[in-house]
Amino acid sequence: MAATIVTTPATGASDWTGWITQQGLTDRGFMRVSLTEFATTAASLIAAGSVFELAGSIYQCTETAIALAAAAASADVAVYYVAIPSAGGTVCTFVMSDIVPTWVDGKQGYYASAASLSRYLGGAFIGTAETYYGKWIYNWIHSNSKVRVTKNDAQSIANASAVIVQYDDEIFDNLGEFASYTFTAIEAGYYFVSASLQSASKTWATGEYWELRIYKNGVFYSSGRQSRLPGWTGVIDADVIDIVQLAANEYIDIRCYQTEGAAVNTGTIATSNFLAIHRLS
Repeated sequence: MAATIVTTPATGASDWTGWITQQGLTDRGFMRVSLTEFATTAASLIAAGSVFELAGSIYQCTETAIALAAAAASADVAVYYVAIPSAGGTVCTFVMSDIVPTWVDGKQGYYASAASLSRYLGGAFIGTAETYYGKWIYNWIHSNSKVRVTKNDAQSIANASAVIVQYDDEIFDNLGEFASYTFTAIEAGYYFVSASLQSASKTWATGEYWELRIYKNGVFYSSGRQSRLPGWTGVIDADVIDIVQLAANEYIDIRCYQTEGAAVNTGTIATSNFLAIHRLS
């Protein structure tokens, strides 16, 4: 038995459980869930004593394994920890699913779908050697956005054109906000943005530069530029760091602009090509 109902408080209940449930439903649904082995690459269990709301009931957990769901990918993917209630709704079991969750306003939480009772509690990434990393929990006290993506392949950047950088290797994205090279905020807030991009090696002439730009909602927001002495042969690294205020559903992308006179490829070193985003408040 993985989780059992502690109580099903009635609307307006005066006891603390009823009160905390009503408060929780205004902020992602009540949840106090933790994992074993959170800071290691070992498989995690739902920690004993974890508590969460589902369909108006409060479930309290025993320490329980999280099984890999049937047909779920077993390596190089993000998986999500999902609580699945029994047919009678009195107990829950836990699985790791690679199906991306849906935010449901009416339930104030992540679910398999708007009609589903399968609640998503968090997730992790599975490595090729059955390792687990980048673990997270969607807890009641809101989990701030944490995104890091990199790039290890060449992309052609046209001359004198702001080209969206195709950061396509996701390291972590705890709230599922990064897709199609674009970060879309789930919640309003102030977001710290840091990006870096390296060019391929070439000979740079006088006045040529390699620039990295932040775009907010498709509008140029800020930039960082790097150039070299005339006749320099080698790579150029450009970096941009800023804080961007976003409303819910507003978005950020990173673009590269260069003035070589012809297309220039990006470099292919992931440690030099990255984007990191974190919601500060």
